[in-house]
Amino acid sequence: MPFPSSLRPALLALALAAPWAAAYAQPATPTVAPVLPAGFSVQNVAVLAGTCANCHGPQGRSTGGIPTLRGQDASHLLQRMQAGTPGGGQPNLGLMTSMRNQWPCSVLKVESIGGQIRVWLRAASDAGSDWTIAARITPESYELLGLAPGAPVLALCKATAVKIWLGRERPETATQSINLWPAEVQHASWGSATVSEEAAASDEAVCRFHWGGQIVGFAPAMSGLAAQDQVWLEVPESAVVVGVCPP
Repeated sequence: MPFPSSLRPALLALALAAPWAAAYAQPATPTVAPVLPAGFSVQNVAVLAGTCANCHGPQGRSTGGIPTLRGQDASHLLQRMQAGTPGGGQPNLGLMTSMRNQWPCSVLKVESIGGQIRVWLRAASDAGSDWTIAARITPESYELLGLAPGAPVLALCKATAVKIWLGRERPETATQSINLWPAEVQHASWGSATVSEEAAASDEAVCRFHWGGQIVGFAPAMSGLAAQDQVWLEVPESAVVVGVCPP
């Protein structure tokens, strides 16, 4: 279900601070009963907080320089999110996007491919140091962003750009050999199965990489996706956006 903008900060703060939200993504059963606004479920909040785990670590435990959020007081997190910068400075004017997949990375290497630039990015998390993703951008964007090897960046892509292949084996019919990774389904929701809508329907799934990062993608309707299924994920290079924080 959609999340009203007025409730989003409160739900995020609740999800990131409470142990049950992180536990929901694991096979174990939560031991603490959540207190949620009417109409929201544990699944709703866990999915909403999923992209936060890519920066702040699995279960809110950061493995790098980004602060750990697990166990912090929800009211404190909510105050920080609503107030903006630490210390009562100017409000946080960071961009909010519809792209649910976001991973802190660093530039690994850059290649020239047929008049375009392929930028190889590596996950910033120590646990994901062997995970890479490639983005295809123009030479102008490359120069504008100053993407030198080692530069910190944010890789983003829309969930609708992520194709899910069911099964443990690498899919033979995949359209590319890069940006193709194995993962495990954490939560799945099925699309419409009616005859009139079947052609446009799809099944959505929140998946987890071996290093703890999360990704949201789609499979054809009636795929039968379920939690703990082993899958492969495919993302076109052209669908990956590279973001750089201004100095």
